[in-house]
Order: sequence, then C-alpha cells, then structure tokens
Amino acid sequence: MILWPHQAEAIEVCTRSFHRQNRSRTLVQFPTGTGKTEVAVRVALDFVGSAPFRRCLIAVSSESVLQQFYKRLCSATALPVGLDKAETHARSTAKIIVGSRNSLWGRLVKYPAETLLIDDECHHSNYEARENLRIVQRFQHVVGLSATPWTAGCSKVFGGEGQVFLSLSAAVRQGLVCPFAISPWTEPSGLLGPVYCNSNAEAEALSRSIPGATWVGINSGFVAQRITDWLRGGYQVLFANRMLTEGLDCPRLDRVWLDKSTDSLLLLVQCAGRALRFQPGKRAFIYCRYKKIAERLGAAFLRCDRPPFL
Repeated sequence: MILWPHQAEAIEVCTRSFHRQNRSRTLVQFPTGTGKTEVAVRVALDFVGSAPFRRCLIAVSSESVLQQFYKRLCSATALPVGLDKAETHARSTAKIIVGSRNSLWGRLVKYPAETLLIDDECHHSNYEARENLRIVQRFQHVVGLSATPWTAGCSKVFGGEGQVFLSLSAAVRQGLVCPFAISPWTEPSGLLGPVYCNSNAEAEALSRSIPGATWVGINSGFVAQRITDWLRGGYQVLFANRMLTEGLDCPRLDRVWLDKSTDSLLLLVQCAGRALRFQPGKRAFIYCRYKKIAERLGAAFLRCDRPPFL
C-alpha cells in the first residue's frame, strides 16, 4: 500500500519518538478518512519487530473499530494478533492486541509498562475521563490518534511532545476528504442519511414519522442488524442516538442531519465526519436543525484547521 506524505511523516515521527526516548507521547491528528488506521498498523509492526519480546496494545472505543483494526492487522502480518474485550482475553503469545477501553480498565496489570499503547480516538483520554487516562498513564510510550478538535484536558496528556497534524482544509484541497457544506435544515430523505438525535425516545418517535425509516440508540437492541440493513438499502433513513459517531466507514454516505442540541465540538465533528470520506465527484451536506449548532460546527471545523497545541 502506497502511503500519503502525511502518513509517512506520522510513522517516522512516532517511531523516532519511541526508539530514541525512554518515555514518549506522540499525537497524530488527521481528519476522518485520511489514514490513521494504516499509520497505527505500521507503527505497531515497527515497534514489535524492532526488539525481542515487545508487544503493542491498541485501545479502541467501539466494536466496529476493534474489528476494523483486527482484520487489517491479520492481513498485514503473520505475527499473532489478539483481542481483549468482554469475555475474550488475548493470549500471552499475542504480539499485537486490540482491546476495548471498557475491558482494559480492569486488565492493565497484564500489560507491562514498556508495552506500546496506541490510543485510538485519544480525545477520550483526558483529565475528565479518569479511567481512560489511567490506561494512558500506565505505559511509557503512547501514540494518540484523533480526528477531532482538541481539548484542554487532552493537551495536558499529549501537549508539548511530538505531533503530526493535517488540517481539514488541506485534506479537502488534496482530495483526501470531500468538499462539504453546512446547510439549513431540510427533511431527511433518501438512502444513507443518518439523523443524529438527542435521545432514544426521540429517535424512535421520529423514525415512525418517515416511511421506511428505522432507529438505533444506546442499549436499544438490534443495533448491528439495523445498521447493516440500512447500509444495504433496507431502510431509507436511520435515526441515531449516541451511535454511529465513530467507526462508520462508508464513502457513499454524503448527507448528515444534526437534529441535536449539544455544546460538544468533539461530538459535532464526529457526527459530521461520517459524510466526509472521499469519493470521486462527491460533495457532502450537513443539515443542522438549529442555527446555533451550525455555528458551533463551523467553529469546530475552524479548530480542525489549527494544530492542537498552538
């Protein structure tokens, strides 16, 4: 696989950091769809291959991302790759382990401090999220990956050390993500249009108002099957609460509806980012129910054009 220049730079910065220092914190911040997963895979393989007995742990937040990493690693190496989640425990012989953050909270003792941690969606690891922060603090070498605007809490974890940054506008200019527009509200319609709602009850009620729609929400059941059916064209519109904000990799998706009220710039970028993956000739539209959400999203995208620690 041929690397883009920003990927090659990120790999070089990460590997230089942990090969030359006893402790390192490196941040890779790229927009959605610009190759963070491949960077993580190459860095993990470099680390475990550079000395005997080395291991790498990749911490993720969702099942879909966990499976994405696992499949890519298994296709990239003959080294043993393990999973650490729920009732599944990685074998001690695994050289690279992909683990669910929630499961890792109680399993850190298994991993020596010299294990390399690759912290996917590392904006979750900050001083307001103590259990996630504890995972980061366990290890001598950490590579953080993120596509979102930065926070003060995260800057305390990664600030002042190595970073590689690709701005959103640069990614659009280079054809790595598609052009987009933040647009006034219009009623959801057509295939592959997720609508982000405030609650399960709201998502369920709204799904009943549109023929051929369905919904998913936290602890709602049938989530994986409904998402699969929606991606295959079985449903016209999908209403979602606290779902589909990370790990949805569908370049055909070109519209997102934000029927939410939130102060979180991180969440707004995560939701909108689902529509930004590149496809030739594609232009993405992000429809906002409320003017203040459109303004906040615009501000969030501006922050995605600034390196996090300036």
